[in-house]
Amino acid sequence: MKSLNALFKKYNGKLTMEQISEGIYFCIENATNIFGDAYILIKANRFPRALSLLLLAIQEAGKVNILKNMTMISTKNQKLWKKEWKNFRKHETKDFLGHDVKTSSEFNDSPGEYFWQQLLYKTNNFVPEREKVRQLGLYIDYIPSDKKWWSPNEINKKMVKIAESEVIKILYKLQMEKEIGFFSAKALKIYREEFNNFHPEIEFGKEYEIEDFGNRFFGLKGPYKKYLSRLIKEGVLNKIPDNLTISGKPWKEFIYGQD
Repeated sequence: MKSLNALFKKYNGKLTMEQISEGIYFCIENATNIFGDAYILIKANRFPRALSLLLLAIQEAGKVNILKNMTMISTKNQKLWKKEWKNFRKHETKDFLGHDVKTSSEFNDSPGEYFWQQLLYKTNNFVPEREKVRQLGLYIDYIPSDKKWWSPNEINKKMVKIAESEVIKILYKLQMEKEIGFFSAKALKIYREEFNNFHPEIEFGKEYEIEDFGNRFFGLKGPYKKYLSRLIKEGVLNKIPDNLTISGKPWKEFIYGQD
């Protein structure tokens, strides 16, 4: 790097498939390193800063899905490239895509823990608040409704352990997909070819069975199945773990209709 000024110039242009693949690897590596730093703080009972880093790791993991979205953009569509780069740098978007949401019942009835439950698991309404909480782990602020000062020291171990558990699940999934080979340049090219013309067949306000919804929204029996079949047939993937499930089924059963 010739000058530090290059770090402050925001790039909004196109990327090759190889560059997208490399970016995904770097995001997974960085999210894992951030989690490692948070883990050190947890062991030292430094919970406020640990929480901020855990939420930051989720944001960094969210960049993977944004980069996958970039595989669908035409090299000539500068408007879409600019929009996706904006998402890449936007905290709320990264939070939304980084969370592998799961309902939790490990809470009592205290208002603070109820808020935390909403914060972690109610994705649509609380995405902006996650970024605020990340900052609350770092800064003093005044809470007018409570007529008192907020201190990061109010963040406790239980809150942090819940966030830690979620980050572990997210990173485990990404690391497994990385090792299998889903993020190689060749795999991403096949992903683009199979999903480029796919549009979810969903009517808003209409109820669907879970399996039918998956088929319509994610193309599980259409492009997704073709995409996975091609990855295997063309030898793109490394060894696939036998315990890998797709849509709740063992992967062999999902693709070949057998155990």
